[in-house]
Parts: sequence; C-alpha cells; structure tokens
Amino acid sequence: MSDPEGLPPERAGLLRRQRFRRPAAEPAGRPRQEPPPPSAPRFHVLAMGTAWRSEFGGLNTLNRELCQALAAAGCRVVCVVDHASEPETADAASYGVRLLVSPAGTVARADLPRGFVPEIVIGHGRVTGHLAEAAAAAFPRSRRLHLVHVAPDEIDPFKDVGGADRAGYSAQRTAREVALGRTAYRVVAVGPVLHGRYATEFAPLQAAPVLRLDPGFGDDAQARTPPPGTSWRVLLFGRAEESRLKGLDIAARATALAARRRSGRRARVEFWVRGAPPGTGDELAAKLRDWSGDRDLPVVVREFTTDPAELAADLHRASVVLMPSRSEGFGLAGLEGLLAGVPTLVSAPSGLGRLLAESLPADEAADVVLPVGSDAGRTAEDWARAIEFALLDRDAAFARATALRARLAAHHTWPAAAAGLLRSL
Repeated sequence: MSDPEGLPPERAGLLRRQRFRRPAAEPAGRPRQEPPPPSAPRFHVLAMGTAWRSEFGGLNTLNRELCQALAAAGCRVVCVVDHASEPETADAASYGVRLLVSPAGTVARADLPRGFVPEIVIGHGRVTGHLAEAAAAAFPRSRRLHLVHVAPDEIDPFKDVGGADRAGYSAQRTAREVALGRTAYRVVAVGPVLHGRYATEFAPLQAAPVLRLDPGFGDDAQARTPPPGTSWRVLLFGRAEESRLKGLDIAARATALAARRRSGRRARVEFWVRGAPPGTGDELAAKLRDWSGDRDLPVVVREFTTDPAELAADLHRASVVLMPSRSEGFGLAGLEGLLAGVPTLVSAPSGLGRLLAESLPADEAADVVLPVGSDAGRTAEDWARAIEFALLDRDAAFARATALRARLAAHHTWPAAAAGLLRSL
C-alpha cells in the first residue's frame, strides 16, 4: 500500500502497521458484552463535535450518543464543542464525558485534562473532519476515525443548492469526504446505506475496509399508550428547510388523504411539523396546505428546537410519526420516534429503513418501511393507507410500536455499537 497522501513518513508507517494488524469490524447484531470497569480506560478518546445538544441535527445527536457509549465502555472521553452551558457540562459529566469548549475547534495539550493523551480522535464528515485531522496531527500516536453521515450524490438532487451546478456541487462535497477519509486510520459509515456507498467509494484507494456503525435502539423500552383527547397528531420533525429532501409534500398529502377518510369521526386528525427556521412558520404552513390538496387540513408549524423537553413533549402528544425522506443517510428523526414508542413510518431509501428491512421479517418491515418513488401521488396514497391503519386502532398500533422497539433493542444497542467499534481498533 502506498503512503497515505499528506502524512509524515513516520505517521504513514504507523498507520500501515496498525491497519495490517487490526481486524475488520464485526457485523451488526452481535450479542452485548459487559463493559470493562471504569477504573481501567481502554482508550483516551477525543471527539470533535460542535455542540452537546442537537443544535445542527443528527451529527450532534450521534456524536453525543457515541461519546456516552464509549465512556460507558471504559474509555476516557473528551468532547470538543463550540460552546456549552453549565447544565450541558453537567449532563455530559454524568455520563463520564468531559466537555472542552473551543469556538475555533482547536485543541492544545494544555487544554486537556491531566494525563489525557488522545489515542483515538473522532471527526464527523466535512463538518468536524478537518478539526479532527488537525488534532490528530498534534498527537502523532493517535488514530483518527472519520465518520461519514451523508452521501452528497444521493441527497443533493433533492436540495436547493442556490443556483450552483448540482453535479459540480456534489462532486466537491464527495471529494472532501474522500480526502478526509483516505488519510484517516479508518472510515466509519453510519448505517447500511452509507456503508454500502462508501465501501465502493474507497475501493480504488486500497484503504482498510470501511467500518459500519449502527446506532442503538436502547434497552429500556416501556409500553406507551396513545395520548388522550380528540386531537390526533401526525408529526414530522427535523430541519424543514430542505422540504423536498425530507418529503414534506408527501407527508402533507398523505395526512390530508387519511384525515379526509376519517372525517365525521370523533377525533380530528392534525398535521404537525416541528422544524421551521425562525420566522418562516407561516410561509411553510401555506406551502403544506398547498401540497396537501386540502385547504381544510389542520396544519400546525413549530420552529426548530434543540430543547429535549420540547421534543419529548411533541413525541408524547403524537399518534403517528412520519419520516418520508426521499434520501437519508440514516434518519435519526425516525429513530427518535421509534425510541419514544410512537407508531413511526420511515422511508425505504433511508439508512434506517434499510436497517429495519434487514432486522425484521418482511411482513413486519412492510408495516413501517414504506416506498418513496418518483410518482408522488402513488407514494402519498401508500403513506395515507399506513397512517389510516395506525389510527384505526391506536392502542394496537402503540402496542406494536413497543414490541418493535423491544425486538430491535435486542440486537442493536449503543453498548454493542461501541464495543464493536473498539474491537476494530
């Protein structure tokens, strides 16, 4: 194997030796293992995030969960963030994670806790990958992991790129991911869709196999019952500015169809969207009514928030959660719905949809993983029928959601994901 581009000779040699003697990651679905005692850290891990809360969507959510899982597995973990409030610092500390505030994302030895020398440095895509690259260079014996969260060539066709040439835009973004990944110790892809894509992307580079990290479904599933009252909410949440990518038009049309078929019954079906950029709620609500084809559909829009209490309350009030994304590297919004025990429908093209299809019998997967095709009318009809089925007997739908989470949690947990990642190093 040729020296990785841009590395000093001694670091390139270390990287080659490490890759040669390290085994590939084990497949998902492995049994859980007891973590080592906290008094014997396995690695000193430096994770480059942007915030402890999920201020920028899935990246911070995944980084936070991974940091917590690595700490629970016996690692000493420091997470670099742009800012942190006292409650956030205390929350991280309760999981054994030390937050290091650095607005510029730089890390100096003097900033780190006494005795902490990074052995593993984690960067997330193009967002913090370059910061992880700089930090790893400052600690030559460290190994850098490059986590990829998105596939530009898959999501950019559905995004507003501001008049730029879409092909060139995607090519530049993909090239940046590859450049950061080729000099990393290992590339780690989140979920099956991204793993499959980046395994192909890195094939010509003679790099070590791309690892796969499947987020966990938790192990504390509790039975939920439908929310009381006669306002039955169909909820879509997440950043809503990329409306076509996130399938807001599909969700609006499908909810309208389901609501119309249930008209005259005791409960009223409402469509709720949590995720509008500040000051755009009225504009988005008008678009949703247009997309729905039913001006009488009750539509409520709320601005994007990172407040865990608000998000938990939204989920607690929901009768159904939708994630009809036309493309999604993984789909943490759908995962949040499943974790909350709410009947949740996810798109087949998403990484979460693929993971569910892999993990469940075909008939069970078909109840929660729905197609998203080029025919928007047919797609909306498929989703409308699934919404109707969930609302037909909400008690039964919530019971199915609880059983589904328990089945998934038996095979996909954050402790198992952290253990598998550590074994690969």
